[in-house]
Amino acid sequence: MTTVFIAQPWQGRTEEEVIRERCAIADKLRQIYGEIEIIANFSPALNAINGPIAVRAFAKEVEMLSDARVAAFGPGWSGDRGCRALHVVCKAFGMTVVEYGSLG
Repeated sequence: MTTVFIAQPWQGRTEEEVIRERCAIADKLRQIYGEIEIIANFSPALNAINGPIAVRAFAKEVEMLSDARVAAFGPGWSGDRGCRALHVVCKAFGMTVVEYGSLG
C-alpha cells in the first residue's frame, strides 16, 4: 500500500469543495498506485490561520508529510503559499511528487 499526502489550496473554499477534490485526486492516484492510504491532513480549523500560528500549522503539515511515500499536489497548488513551501520540502528531500495536471 502506498501512503499519500495530498496538498491542495483550502483558502476561500468550502469543506465540501476540498473533500470532493481530494476524492477525485485519490481516485486518480489509485489508478497509478493501486491501494493507497491517504494521510488525514485536511483540517478546516487550520484553513483560516495566518501569522506566527500559521508556521506551527505548517510544521504539523511537514510532520504528516514525513509519513508519506507520495506527495500529491492538487489543482492550484502553485498559487498557494503553503503548498509551494511543501513542494520545496518534497523536492529538497527527494520525495515522490505527483502534480494533479500530470495525473491525466
